[in-house]
Amino acid sequence: MKRMFAVFFGSLFVFAAALPYAAAQDEGVDEELEIEEVFEGGPGMMERPQHRMKGKVRKDMRPGMGEGGGEEKGLALIRQHDPVFHDKLLELRESAPVRYKVAMRMAGRMLMMAKMQQDPVLEKNVVRTLALEHETRELGLAYEKAGDSGKAKLRADLKKGLSELFDLRLGNQEVRVKHMEKDLARLKAQIEKRKASKARLVEGRLEQMTGEAETW
Repeated sequence: MKRMFAVFFGSLFVFAAALPYAAAQDEGVDEELEIEEVFEGGPGMMERPQHRMKGKVRKDMRPGMGEGGGEEKGLALIRQHDPVFHDKLLELRESAPVRYKVAMRMAGRMLMMAKMQQDPVLEKNVVRTLALEHETRELGLAYEKAGDSGKAKLRADLKKGLSELFDLRLGNQEVRVKHMEKDLARLKAQIEKRKASKARLVEGRLEQMTGEAETW
């Protein structure tokens, strides 16, 4: 039984890490920040993550969706997409509080990342993934306890659930790759833009370092 729980929560962690993540971007970065990014950001730091994310984090990472809270918000989101799984979680909260807290902590992380994508389909897929993780874990435990007469059906149900879970995970990884490709294309375009703006950026940095930059 302990092994099954370890596999369940471990797979949740792996899936959460594989969820697609694309940081938000602020348009119209001012020239001073652009100069700092070029000369101080270092390789791959042409846009500082905290700068790119700040607007969207404030909007999407509402209190309760990140660490340290949000149990009720998470449950509400799960209820919206899968009322049956929501009820099972409430039962788990009463029967096994520790396992419930671990599951909700991981669910909150996954749901938060789905929220950041502003993609209802991805959000629904995350909830379905959580539900399938729970279902397959329960089926695995039932299989271990079942007699020979009941194992065939449990095995077939478990295989079906694992197959759907595989497709969901793979689909989310494919979405993640698409976001990465999009980010890579954006960074390449930004590099070319910066190359074309070299003279202006160097002059701006020179003025900053010599104290000749215009101030209000």
